[in-house]
Amino acid sequence: MSSVSPVAGEVVLSGEQEDLDSVREQTLLSPSATAFTDPEQTHPFLIFLESLVNLISTHFLVDKQQVYLGLLLSSLLVIVSLCTHITWQYYSPIIADFSLKEEIEKTRKQQVEKEKVAKMDAFKSFLKKKKVDKHFKKSGEGQRLTDESSSSSKPSIVSGSSQGGSVDRVAAADVAAQAALKRILKDDKPQLTTTQKNIQLIAQRELEEERRRSDPAYRMKELGLEPAPAQIEVREFDFSPAISGVYFTCDFLGDNVARTKAELFDELESYLETQLETEDGIISAIFMVYSLNHKQIKDTCIDTIGKYVSNILEHSDDPKYRKIKMSNRAFQERIAACRGGMAFLKTIGFEEKQEAPEGDAEPEKFLVMSEGRAQDIGDLVNSLEALRNGQSVPIKIHRNLKIYKVDPSKRLQTPKLPLDFFDLSPEELKREQRLREEETKKLTSLRTQEMRSKDVLRQYKYKYTLIRVKTPDHFVIEGTFGVYESLDAVRQFVCPTLSSETMTFQFKDPVTNKVLGAEDKSLNDLGLAPAAIIHMILSDSLPGPSLKEEHIAEAEML
Repeated sequence: MSSVSPVAGEVVLSGEQEDLDSVREQTLLSPSATAFTDPEQTHPFLIFLESLVNLISTHFLVDKQQVYLGLLLSSLLVIVSLCTHITWQYYSPIIADFSLKEEIEKTRKQQVEKEKVAKMDAFKSFLKKKKVDKHFKKSGEGQRLTDESSSSSKPSIVSGSSQGGSVDRVAAADVAAQAALKRILKDDKPQLTTTQKNIQLIAQRELEEERRRSDPAYRMKELGLEPAPAQIEVREFDFSPAISGVYFTCDFLGDNVARTKAELFDELESYLETQLETEDGIISAIFMVYSLNHKQIKDTCIDTIGKYVSNILEHSDDPKYRKIKMSNRAFQERIAACRGGMAFLKTIGFEEKQEAPEGDAEPEKFLVMSEGRAQDIGDLVNSLEALRNGQSVPIKIHRNLKIYKVDPSKRLQTPKLPLDFFDLSPEELKREQRLREEETKKLTSLRTQEMRSKDVLRQYKYKYTLIRVKTPDHFVIEGTFGVYESLDAVRQFVCPTLSSETMTFQFKDPVTNKVLGAEDKSLNDLGLAPAAIIHMILSDSLPGPSLKEEHIAEAEML
């Protein structure tokens, strides 16, 4: 029954309040609402949960739905934590074992690197220990390259330009080309009118088009065929006849004794053979394999020895793998042909024996390793690794230092390359002469980039070059270099001969009259092969002689 009020709004509000109270009572009396309150129909856990929710909601003045949500999230967090703990208990031993294996592998790699360094140190210590030996003293004092006997054959010379002028520095072909170019530049050409120039350009374009159409590559392209790649014609020479000979030295000989490469390797082999019976016998054999053979022979020998040793390591109890028949063709071609290969096999335990094959055949030579030696796996593995990581005896080019005195009143002379420089047959000489004539004609005509590129395909290569350095006071310092050495090597060669250590200088090319500033470039890249003369330009005035007194006393007139 609604309450009476003078305000109509209050009457309405009072009726709505009664409706809300009625709905609330029905809700409280419904089965779902009384589910948690009926002890007979509700689980104890749910009763406890309902009580806990009511307590938290009442104490913290929080809605029950938020309390339920918080309890749900807390339950999920606990479940995730328990799963994580169980997983860690299961997988932690596996992770620990994996980490341990990684640490062991890392330690093993470090040990292998240390062993490699130790092996390299063994090679270096061997070189240092055997640097000077009595064996080389028995070979004699050697022959100094500055003696008259070694320099009796003087290279022929060709005149260059006067003092301070241009100096021809390389092959006769270059000299002829430069002279032709100078003659062309000196010729006075008449001035052409615009009409004449246009006619000349049209004629040149038509000529180029005709040449292009006559080119076999162009015709092949029209037919849909791919032209064969251009082949570079390369001729390689050790050194030009301007060099009397290239000599070498190594740490065993000392810097003052020089030999030709063949003589050096012969003496080196003899010396290393005397060291095979010492405690460094394996290192001596490895030096022989790496130093005295070409790469293909060396690699074949190392691979074959590796197969022999690997078979022994895998089948150390089987006698057939510890026996090598010396008359076997593969052995003769792969091991016996390699200088030092047989010596290495003997140093690791093989012995030469005479054994009769099956039947009544004649005894033959075998290399046999005893069973006890084959059981020494560690030593065999180390020996094989040392062989695979070996190195050759470092040899150096002997500079063959010579000092010359130049007469200021005469023109400086440079080494001349004779006609038989390229060691050609008469037919090839005629062909070279024809090619040189064509080169001269090419310098007088306009040519496309493609035509010039084809000419570059003909190349001559050298391994060594003769460098002469002319000082301001008319001395010439001569030395032999590898073409791939840098210009800085020439500087290091010249500096010890100078009278002052503080003397600063630069090198200048007398042909181009340009300073050679890029001293990190190779002599080949700078065009200083197979022979060249460069000038020394001092930064300051020269107070006295540029060279030391002992070098001035040894100077010969050039």
